[in-house]
Amino acid sequence: MLYWLIVELIEGPNFDLTEHNPLILNENGVMLFAASARHLELDIFIDGCKLMRSFLFRRDMTSCDGVLDRVVNATCQLRPTMIIAVFFEGLISFVMARQTAENNEWAIKGEIALAYMKRWESSKWNFKNKINLLEAEKMHFLGNFDLASQFYLQAVESSEKHKFLHELAICLELQGLFFQVRNLREKALTSLNRSVRCYKDWGANAVAERVEQYIQHHLRGC
Repeated sequence: MLYWLIVELIEGPNFDLTEHNPLILNENGVMLFAASARHLELDIFIDGCKLMRSFLFRRDMTSCDGVLDRVVNATCQLRPTMIIAVFFEGLISFVMARQTAENNEWAIKGEIALAYMKRWESSKWNFKNKINLLEAEKMHFLGNFDLASQFYLQAVESSEKHKFLHELAICLELQGLFFQVRNLREKALTSLNRSVRCYKDWGANAVAERVEQYIQHHLRGC
Protein backbone atom coordinates (compact mmCIF):
# COMPACT_ATOMS: atom_id res chain seq x y z
CA MET A 1 0.00 0.00 0.00
CA LEU A 2 2.86 2.37 0.78
CA TYR A 3 4.41 1.61 -2.61
CA TRP A 4 1.10 2.47 -4.27
CA LEU A 5 0.97 5.74 -2.33
CA ILE A 6 4.51 6.71 -3.34
CA VAL A 7 3.76 6.05 -7.01
CA GLU A 8 0.55 8.09 -6.81
CA LEU A 9 2.38 11.03 -5.23
CA ILE A 10 4.69 11.05 -8.26
CA GLU A 11 2.33 10.07 -11.07
CA GLY A 12 -1.08 11.07 -9.73
CA PRO A 13 -4.01 9.26 -8.08
CA ASN A 14 -5.35 7.83 -11.37
CA PHE A 15 -2.13 6.03 -12.30
CA ASP A 16 -2.70 2.27 -12.63
CA LEU A 17 0.45 0.56 -11.42
CA THR A 18 -0.81 -2.92 -12.35
CA GLU A 19 -0.71 -1.98 -16.05
CA HIS A 20 3.06 -1.61 -15.70
CA ASN A 21 3.66 -4.48 -13.28
CA PRO A 22 0.88 -7.12 -13.22
CA LEU A 23 2.62 -8.99 -10.39
CA ILE A 24 1.75 -6.20 -7.94
CA LEU A 25 -1.54 -6.46 -6.06
CA ASN A 26 -4.01 -3.72 -6.87
CA GLU A 27 -5.63 -1.80 -4.02
CA ASN A 28 -8.58 -4.17 -3.82
CA GLY A 29 -6.18 -7.08 -3.52
CA VAL A 30 -4.33 -5.37 -0.69
CA MET A 31 -7.61 -4.67 1.10
CA LEU A 32 -8.77 -8.29 0.72
CA PHE A 33 -5.47 -9.53 2.10
CA ALA A 34 -5.71 -7.17 5.08
CA ALA A 35 -9.30 -8.27 5.78
CA SER A 36 -8.33 -11.93 5.72
CA ALA A 37 -5.35 -11.32 8.00
CA ARG A 38 -7.47 -9.57 10.67
CA HIS A 39 -4.42 -7.67 11.83
CA LEU A 40 -5.15 -4.40 13.64
CA GLU A 41 -1.79 -2.79 12.93
CA LEU A 42 -2.07 -3.63 9.22
CA ASP A 43 -5.63 -2.28 9.07
CA ILE A 44 -4.56 1.00 10.67
CA PHE A 45 -1.53 1.29 8.40
CA ILE A 46 -3.64 0.83 5.27
CA ASP A 47 -6.31 3.27 6.43
CA GLY A 48 -3.55 5.72 7.39
CA CYS A 49 -2.16 5.58 3.84
CA LYS A 50 -5.64 6.23 2.48
CA LEU A 51 -6.09 9.21 4.82
CA MET A 52 -2.76 10.66 3.71
CA ARG A 53 -3.65 10.18 0.05
CA SER A 54 -7.09 11.71 0.50
CA PHE A 55 -5.65 14.77 2.23
CA LEU A 56 -2.78 15.34 -0.19
CA PHE A 57 -5.04 15.06 -3.23
CA ARG A 58 -8.14 16.56 -1.53
CA ARG A 59 -10.20 13.61 -2.72
CA ASP A 60 -12.76 11.41 -0.95
CA MET A 61 -11.96 13.02 2.40
CA THR A 62 -15.39 12.19 3.81
CA SER A 63 -15.37 8.54 2.77
CA CYS A 64 -12.13 7.32 4.37
CA ASP A 65 -12.31 5.00 7.35
CA GLY A 66 -10.99 6.88 10.37
CA VAL A 67 -8.39 5.48 12.72
CA LEU A 68 -8.96 7.61 15.83
CA ASP A 69 -10.94 5.13 17.92
CA ARG A 70 -8.69 2.23 16.98
CA VAL A 71 -5.45 4.08 17.74
CA VAL A 72 -6.60 5.82 20.93
CA ASN A 73 -7.91 2.53 22.34
CA ALA A 74 -5.30 0.27 20.76
CA THR A 75 -4.01 -2.64 22.82
CA CYS A 76 -1.37 -3.59 20.25
CA GLN A 77 2.13 -2.16 20.13
CA LEU A 78 2.14 1.50 19.14
CA ARG A 79 3.76 2.25 15.79
CA PRO A 80 4.86 5.66 14.45
CA THR A 81 2.61 5.06 11.44
CA MET A 82 -0.39 5.06 13.79
CA ILE A 83 0.49 8.52 15.11
CA ILE A 84 0.94 9.82 11.56
CA ALA A 85 -2.46 8.39 10.62
CA VAL A 86 -4.05 10.33 13.51
CA PHE A 87 -2.24 13.48 12.34
CA PHE A 88 -3.74 13.24 8.85
CA GLU A 89 -7.18 12.42 10.20
CA GLY A 90 -6.91 15.55 12.35
CA LEU A 91 -6.00 17.68 9.32
CA ILE A 92 -8.90 16.28 7.32
CA SER A 93 -11.26 16.87 10.24
CA PHE A 94 -10.42 20.55 10.64
CA VAL A 95 -10.57 21.15 6.87
CA MET A 96 -14.00 19.51 6.73
CA ALA A 97 -15.11 21.41 9.86
CA ARG A 98 -14.47 24.70 8.03
CA GLN A 99 -16.35 23.50 4.97
CA THR A 100 -19.35 22.20 6.95
CA ALA A 101 -19.61 24.75 9.72
CA GLU A 102 -23.14 23.67 10.66
CA ASN A 103 -21.88 20.20 11.64
CA ASN A 104 -19.41 20.15 14.53
CA GLU A 105 -18.72 16.40 14.37
CA TRP A 106 -15.66 17.09 12.26
CA ALA A 107 -14.42 19.66 14.77
CA ILE A 108 -14.84 17.12 17.59
CA LYS A 109 -12.77 14.59 15.65
CA GLY A 110 -10.12 17.24 15.08
CA GLU A 111 -10.04 18.02 18.81
CA ILE A 112 -9.60 14.32 19.63
CA ALA A 113 -6.75 14.01 17.14
CA LEU A 114 -5.05 17.12 18.53
CA ALA A 115 -5.40 15.88 22.12
CA TYR A 116 -3.87 12.55 21.10
CA MET A 117 -0.95 14.22 19.30
CA LYS A 118 -0.24 16.30 22.41
CA ARG A 119 0.69 13.10 24.22
CA TRP A 120 3.92 13.25 22.25
CA GLU A 121 4.68 16.96 22.52
CA SER A 122 7.79 16.28 24.62
CA SER A 123 9.36 14.97 21.40
CA LYS A 124 9.73 18.38 19.83
CA TRP A 125 11.89 17.10 16.99
CA ASN A 126 9.27 14.66 15.69
CA PHE A 127 5.90 16.04 16.71
CA LYS A 128 6.00 19.74 17.62
CA ASN A 129 5.44 20.87 14.03
CA LYS A 130 2.47 18.52 13.65
CA ILE A 131 0.88 19.73 16.89
CA ASN A 132 1.43 23.37 15.88
CA LEU A 133 -0.21 22.75 12.51
CA LEU A 134 -3.26 21.10 14.08
CA GLU A 135 -3.47 24.00 16.54
CA ALA A 136 -3.33 26.43 13.61
CA GLU A 137 -6.12 24.61 11.79
CA LYS A 138 -8.21 24.57 14.97
CA MET A 139 -7.76 28.32 15.50
CA HIS A 140 -8.53 28.92 11.82
CA PHE A 141 -11.78 26.99 12.22
CA LEU A 142 -12.67 28.92 15.39
CA GLY A 143 -11.95 32.26 13.74
CA ASN A 144 -9.08 33.15 16.08
CA PHE A 145 -6.93 34.39 13.22
CA ASP A 146 -4.16 35.97 15.29
CA LEU A 147 -3.42 32.71 17.09
CA ALA A 148 -3.83 30.74 13.88
CA SER A 149 -1.23 32.91 12.16
CA GLN A 150 1.23 32.34 15.01
CA PHE A 151 0.72 28.57 14.98
CA TYR A 152 1.12 28.36 11.19
CA LEU A 153 4.40 30.24 11.45
CA GLN A 154 5.62 27.98 14.27
CA ALA A 155 4.64 24.87 12.28
CA VAL A 156 6.55 26.12 9.24
CA GLU A 157 9.63 27.04 11.27
CA SER A 158 9.65 23.72 13.17
CA SER A 159 9.24 21.66 9.99
CA GLU A 160 12.06 23.59 8.33
CA LYS A 161 14.34 23.35 11.35
CA HIS A 162 13.88 19.59 11.71
CA LYS A 163 14.09 18.84 7.97
CA PHE A 164 10.58 17.43 7.48
CA LEU A 165 10.35 18.50 3.86
CA HIS A 166 6.97 16.94 3.11
CA GLU A 167 5.43 18.40 6.27
CA LEU A 168 6.95 21.78 5.47
CA ALA A 169 5.13 21.59 2.13
CA ILE A 170 1.85 20.79 3.91
CA CYS A 171 2.34 23.59 6.45
CA LEU A 172 3.11 26.12 3.74
CA GLU A 173 0.09 25.08 1.69
CA LEU A 174 -2.30 25.41 4.63
CA GLN A 175 -0.68 28.69 5.65
CA GLY A 176 -1.15 29.96 2.10
CA LEU A 177 -4.83 28.98 2.11
CA PHE A 178 -5.22 30.76 5.44
CA PHE A 179 -3.65 33.92 4.00
CA GLN A 180 -6.00 33.70 1.03
CA VAL A 181 -9.02 33.57 3.36
CA ARG A 182 -7.64 36.67 5.06
CA ASN A 183 -7.34 38.42 1.66
CA LEU A 184 -3.56 38.58 2.00
CA ARG A 185 -2.91 37.69 -1.62
CA GLU A 186 0.85 38.28 -1.80
CA LYS A 187 1.49 36.29 1.37
CA ALA A 188 -0.77 33.53 0.06
CA LEU A 189 1.17 33.36 -3.21
CA THR A 190 4.50 33.29 -1.38
CA SER A 191 3.48 30.41 0.88
CA LEU A 192 1.77 28.39 -1.84
CA ASN A 193 4.66 28.80 -4.28
CA ARG A 194 7.09 27.67 -1.57
CA SER A 195 4.79 24.73 -0.94
CA VAL A 196 4.97 23.73 -4.60
CA ARG A 197 8.77 23.81 -4.53
CA CYS A 198 8.84 21.66 -1.38
CA TYR A 199 6.42 19.11 -2.83
CA LYS A 200 8.61 18.88 -5.94
CA ASP A 201 11.79 18.54 -3.89
CA TRP A 202 10.08 15.76 -1.93
CA GLY A 203 9.24 14.05 -5.21
CA ALA A 204 5.45 14.47 -4.97
CA ASN A 205 5.10 15.97 -8.44
CA ALA A 206 1.39 15.18 -8.71
CA VAL A 207 0.64 16.99 -5.45
CA ALA A 208 2.75 19.95 -6.56
CA GLU A 209 0.72 20.07 -9.79
CA ARG A 210 -2.53 20.15 -7.80
CA VAL A 211 -1.32 23.18 -5.82
CA GLU A 212 -0.04 24.86 -8.99
CA GLN A 213 -3.48 24.45 -10.56
CA TYR A 214 -5.08 25.92 -7.45
CA ILE A 215 -2.80 28.96 -7.65
CA GLN A 216 -3.58 29.41 -11.33
CA HIS A 217 -7.34 29.18 -10.82
CA HIS A 218 -7.69 31.16 -7.60
CA LEU A 219 -4.82 33.62 -7.30
CA ARG A 220 -3.24 34.37 -10.67
CA GLY A 221 -4.56 37.53 -12.28
CA CYS A 222 -6.78 38.38 -9.30
